Amino acid sequence: MSSTSHRSRVLFVEGSSDKTIIKEILNIYLPHWKITRKRSGSSQPQIDIQDLQGIKNITPDKIFNQLADPNVPALGIVIDADSSASDQWQEICQTCQSVEQLRSISFPNQIPENGFICSVSDDQKFGIWMMPDNRSPGMLETLLSQLIPSDRENLWIHLQESVAQAKRLGAPFRNHHLDKARIYTWLAWHHKPGVWPDTAQRDVFNFDHPQVHAFVDWLKTLYDL
Repeated sequence: MSSTSHRSRVLFVEGSSDKTIIKEILNIYLPHWKITRKRSGSSQPQIDIQDLQGIKNITPDKIFNQLADPNVPALGIVIDADSSASDQWQEICQTCQSVEQLRSISFPNQIPENGFICSVSDDQKFGIWMMPDNRSPGMLETLLSQLIPSDRENLWIHLQESVAQAKRLGAPFRNHHLDKARIYTWLAWHHKPGVWPDTAQRDVFNFDHPQVHAFVDWLKTLYDL
């Protein structure tokens, strides 16, 4: 096992829900992502998922500090596209280009469809993934809305109608948070309302989806897992 397995791979995310769902995806597809101490003293790969509580807190100094740490072989950032993937990409590129270690990096005009990854040095990588798919407007919950199990499609259709009716009756959630309203309603209609699912609750979301596979491939490439 390479020496990097003893070092901390870091992932910045915008919020607690992002952290929870990404951990769930890792548990399903990369169960070795956590540290597992053995009698020999060896350990398995680790990803330190850090909830920065909003994209505004993904700042140049936080990126700089991680890239300056010799014990961080890779830093990844997962953000939401929100209303425009193009605009969000340009904003995060401006943030990154003000970071000393990334000034020489040539960021493309548009984020690659399978996520962005570059080499900062011979032994350090940096990457960006934009939810839901590096192209479409939306957020993590937009991706989750594509993961509804096929045998619950009728319930999902009913839920969408219910949320739309609630909006017409004065529910104050903002239009750009429609996917959030739907997903949190979906969670509330399941075993433990408001609680994010674990691998035992496959009836909540079906993570066997091409877009989830693409995200996992990005994680594997960035973190050498």
